[in-house]
Amino acid sequence: MRFFIIQGLILLSALVLSGCGKASDAKSQLPELNEYVLPKNDNAEISTFYYKEGTIVYAIDYASYFEYQMTAYDGSFRFTEDLNTEIHIYDVLKGTDRLVYRYDSSYPVTIVDIFVTDKRVYWQEYGADGFCIWTSSSSENGTYEDPQMILSSLDISDAGWLICPCLYDEILYWYEPNGDRYDLRGYENGHIYTYHDKVYLSSPFEVPLMSNGAYSYATKSEDGKIKIVSKKEGRDEIQIDCDLSDIGSVFSNHRFLAWKDGYYNEYLIQIYDLENQSFSTLDLDYFFSIGLIDDFLFADTKEEMILYRLPGLEKIDSREGRYLYIQQNDDGALFCENADTGGILVMECSK
Repeated sequence: MRFFIIQGLILLSALVLSGCGKASDAKSQLPELNEYVLPKNDNAEISTFYYKEGTIVYAIDYASYFEYQMTAYDGSFRFTEDLNTEIHIYDVLKGTDRLVYRYDSSYPVTIVDIFVTDKRVYWQEYGADGFCIWTSSSSENGTYEDPQMILSSLDISDAGWLICPCLYDEILYWYEPNGDRYDLRGYENGHIYTYHDKVYLSSPFEVPLMSNGAYSYATKSEDGKIKIVSKKEGRDEIQIDCDLSDIGSVFSNHRFLAWKDGYYNEYLIQIYDLENQSFSTLDLDYFFSIGLIDDFLFADTKEEMILYRLPGLEKIDSREGRYLYIQQNDDGALFCENADTGGILVMECSK
């Protein structure tokens, strides 16, 4: 079992934090922002996507179209082969798209998560019977063949629970309820391990996420006192007492800790600078999610994506659009959907 450290991410009103590994005593180069519109049929919907090293792997399904047709035809509409769920890979440099896997099913299948490593693809499908996670390796012709189910609702304590996983170094991590707290669990080499217990979450949809060896989380004592704990390889554990009744999410990278003052807080973010041991506050009218690359903070609001430079929170750029749910891959790049155009915005450090 490998030694690891992870970082947290919340699914709704999310924050994602990562670092590019540059020295903190010099100004970092601005991250690159590029937006891509993925090809799909008019009746299809993109259910999930994942960016890694110049490619976007995404799933499309016809579940909404099928449901609409079933209603329109009084239940007599028939599911056909061309309505099966598909997984595609889009090359952002070449602008090419290719089909790598198609289901052979008699009903619509919805993929809610997808992850890609150098060796394999993993995806989670969810339905009335709960969830299951599949994996497949790439064949010689570049398609994914003979996927194997490695995890399902039957493998966790709360049957039917939809887990919100992340993937790092071929290991799946997720939070699982245990009484009024959560356990950090993981799937590795055919076995499920508990890596940490008694984590306090204000939402069951928080996603554990690897980022530069940093893992931050909250604990809550029996008398209601909240403490933030931050761990990172090569650094002593850091604990911060918080004078809060609730905490929405806790995040960290190579230099910064950040948290929301309660799960339903949609405008206030507290930031702690580990280097200067100082606090700052980002006060927005509204935000949906936040992400960090190196010393830059991204915030997507109802109308735009805003870029700030840390630690001074200097606003240096913005891009109009309704951007939703910033995600992070295991390389530290950020990506999210533009709800206005259906495009995928990728934010990453130049290499």
